[in-house]
Amino acid sequence: RDQSAAPIPSSPGVAALSDYPDWIVADPLLADSSGPEIRRRHLRFREALDSLCAEGGVGGGDGQCHPSEGSAEGLRHFCVERGLRHFGLHRDAVGWRFREWAPSAAAASLVGDFNGWDVTAHPCEEVGGGVWEALVRDDDTTLLAPLRVGARFKVALRGLAGGGEGGGWEGGGGWVVSMPAWALEVQQDPSSYEVCALVPRSLGGFAWQHARPSRPPGSLRVYEVHVGIATAREEVGRWSDLRTDLLPRIEKLGYTALLLLGLQEHGYYASFGYQVTSPLAPAERFGPPSELQALVDAAHGRGLLVLGEMVLAHSASSSTGREGLPQHAGGGPYFLPGEAGHHPGWGSRLFDYSRTEVLRLLLATIAHFAEAYRLDGFRLDAASTVLYRHRCLGLSPAHFCGARYEAFFGASSDVDEGGLTFVMLANLLAKRALQPPLLTVAEESSGYPGLCAPTHAWGAGFDYRMAMGIPDLWGRELALAHAPADAPLPVCEIADELTRARCDERRLAYAECHDQSLVGDQALAFRLMGAAMYDGMSAGAPPSPAVARGVALHKVSRLLTYALAADAYLNFVGNEFGHPEWVELPTGDNGHSFHHARRRWFLADDPGLRYAQLLAFDRAMHAAEASLRWLSSPPPTRGDVCADHPAQQLCFCRAGALFAFNLRHDSSADAVTRE
Repeated sequence: RDQSAAPIPSSPGVAALSDYPDWIVADPLLADSSGPEIRRRHLRFREALDSLCAEGGVGGGDGQCHPSEGSAEGLRHFCVERGLRHFGLHRDAVGWRFREWAPSAAAASLVGDFNGWDVTAHPCEEVGGGVWEALVRDDDTTLLAPLRVGARFKVALRGLAGGGEGGGWEGGGGWVVSMPAWALEVQQDPSSYEVCALVPRSLGGFAWQHARPSRPPGSLRVYEVHVGIATAREEVGRWSDLRTDLLPRIEKLGYTALLLLGLQEHGYYASFGYQVTSPLAPAERFGPPSELQALVDAAHGRGLLVLGEMVLAHSASSSTGREGLPQHAGGGPYFLPGEAGHHPGWGSRLFDYSRTEVLRLLLATIAHFAEAYRLDGFRLDAASTVLYRHRCLGLSPAHFCGARYEAFFGASSDVDEGGLTFVMLANLLAKRALQPPLLTVAEESSGYPGLCAPTHAWGAGFDYRMAMGIPDLWGRELALAHAPADAPLPVCEIADELTRARCDERRLAYAECHDQSLVGDQALAFRLMGAAMYDGMSAGAPPSPAVARGVALHKVSRLLTYALAADAYLNFVGNEFGHPEWVELPTGDNGHSFHHARRRWFLADDPGLRYAQLLAFDRAMHAAEASLRWLSSPPPTRGDVCADHPAQQLCFCRAGALFAFNLRHDSSADAVTRE
C-alpha cells in the first residue's frame, strides 16, 4: 500500500491525520478516502449514546470522542433499569405490574389463565410514549386463578381502525392476543402449539457453584454446538444432556470455550434457532431456565467460557401476530415498515434500529443473558444484515473490493447507520457497562473495516471477526467433485486466502462450522469422501484412495487453518471426528425424522474406526497449541509463507515453531522448500 498519502487538512469538523486512531493511520488509503466519514459515523454513535443515557436518567458522555465511565453506566441504566426491570411483568408491593410498548395500538389488555383470557378484565392504561401499563392486585377478588410464578399470560392489542403508525394491527381494529416483547420465560402447548409467556421465576435464586474463568483465555478454542442435535438419541437434546454428556468430551479435547446455537426462544425448531420469537427467553424446548444456568455453571467449573449466539438482526415473522414480537401486515413497532422490513431470503422481519425502544430491547437481551445466565460473551449472527440496507443480498465478494473503500464509506455504500450505531452500542455495553466484560464475535461477510477496532477508536468494537471465506475455500478446492483426486492443490491460492486479513483485526478461523453442515450442504468429511464413509472407515483394513485422501485432507485443512489463519479457532459439534452427511432438523418434508438431527458419538468412540483417529488428531492439535501458544502470537502474513506450487508445499513459522505441509498425495517430502 502507498505509505506516502498526504495528511487530511485540519478544518472545522475534520480531524488531522495525526488525530486518527492507529488502525486508520496504518492504512493511508483508508485515511485519505474515508477518514472523515469514519469519524462522522463515530460522532453519530456518540450522539446516540448521549441521547440514550439522557433518556435513561443518567448523565451521558463528556462530549469527547471516547465513551466515559458515565456513558457506560448510563447505557446499562437505559437497557437494564429502564428496560429489563421496567417492561414486562414484575412483582411490586401490591401485586403484579405489566408494561408493554405498543405505540400504534388503540387499546391493550393483560390476559391469561388468571382472568380467563378476558380482554375486558384487566385493561391497560396508556402512560405515555406508546407504553401501556396494567396492575393485577393481590387483593383482586375477580381473579379466576392466582397470578403466580409459572402462570400463563399474553397481551391483547387492538389496532387503530385507520392504521396508525406503521399500519393497524392484524384484524382491522379487532383484538389480537400477542406475545409480550419482554417475556423472560415461555411455554409451548404440546397439543395446540400455542406459545405463552410465563410469570417468570426468580433467576437470581440459582446457587452458582463455580467462578467464571479468566478472560480472555490464553488461547480461545471454541466448540460450537446446537443443543438439540448434540445427543445421539433421535429426539431433541436438552441443556442437561449437554451438561452431563458433552461437557466432559469438550474439556478432554482441549477446547476453552463453548458457543451455544439456538439459545433464544424460537417457535420453529427446524429454523435452527434463527427464527427467534422471544429474544429475552431461552429456548424452552431444551429445558427450563435453571437447566441453562446449571449448564453454564458446570462449564465454568471445567474452565470453559460460555458464549451465546445472539440473533439480533431479524426476528420471526407471524401471519397472525400471535407469536413473535408484536407485529402486523404493515410491520410493527420493532420492524421497518413495508418491504424494507421483510428479509426476502429468510422470510423474517428486520429491525428498525432508529427507534429507541428497539435499541432498548436488543441491548437488554445482551445484558439479560450476561447477568441472569452468566454468559461470557456473544457472537452476533448476520452482522452484515445489521450493517447494510442491501443486506448483502445478491452481492459477490468483488462488490466490496473497490480500490478506495467506496462500498463501505462512499455515497453508494448503503450502510444502515442505525444498525452500525446499534453494533457499537452493543460492544460498548459488553466491554464497559457489564462486569466482567464480555467477549464479542461478529459473523460479518463484507470485510467492513474497523469491525474489530475499539469503539473509543472509532471502530465497531468486536474482539473477533469470523473468517467466513476459509470454509468456502476448503469446500471448493478439496471436494472430490471439484477435480480428480490426484490433481495438485492450488497452494498459492490457499496461502492467499488463509492470510487475507486486516492488520487491525483478529479472526476466529475455522475449516467448517454449522453453515456447511446444514441440509443443502455437506460436512467437509462427506465432501471429501462421499459414500466411502459408509463402509470404508474401518481402521483394520487398508483405506480406499478416497478415504486415504479424505482423512489426510480433513486433518490438513484443520491444522493449516488453525496454525496459519487463526487468532482463535472454532469447530462445530461432531465435525472434529468427521461426522458424516449433514444436519437436517425434523420437518414435514422428511416425515419429522431425527435421523440427521443428532450426533453419532459411537463412531468416534470405536477405536476400530478411522473416526476415532480423526478425533485423536483434533485432540493432538489442541495439545500442541496449548504447549506452543501460537494463538497468542500474530498469524504470519503472506510474505512470511513459502508456498511452492510445483512442490506442493506450504511452510511458515509461528510462535518459534516451523509448520511444514506436504500436499502431494503420492510421495513424501525429503526436505522443506526454502526461498
